[in-house]
Amino acid sequence: MSGNSKAFTALVRKHQKGAHALAWRRIGNFHHTEEITQDTFVRVYKHLPKLKDLSQFSGWLYVITNRLCNTWLQDNKSLIGSLEDVPMVEMQRTSYKRYISDQKERKNDIPTPPHMSFTYINSAEC
Repeated sequence: MSGNSKAFTALVRKHQKGAHALAWRRIGNFHHTEEITQDTFVRVYKHLPKLKDLSQFSGWLYVITNRLCNTWLQDNKSLIGSLEDVPMVEMQRTSYKRYISDQKERKNDIPTPPHMSFTYINSAEC
């Protein structure tokens, strides 16, 4: 599929938000939603040659995303059961705060290019 990699990239860009939105509505957790969306497109990539009618792609994508959400929900029943006691707004706020914290941490891990770094020397020490 190397010749079609640009076409597949365009397909992902076109449908990624919809798949992500569906998974978010079903799962409600940013990180798990990201994983499910990624897994969805991995499966799409593997099985796209089996799709006979490309006009059915959106529905097919919906089914794959929905099945992956069902699997995740089934595998995480105990987690979901304990989270039912926590208000949804609080879970979303906590999940978003964790996402922001992770993004800040990633940003801090990026090394500063040498031309952008400098050292402050106190003039009294010279």
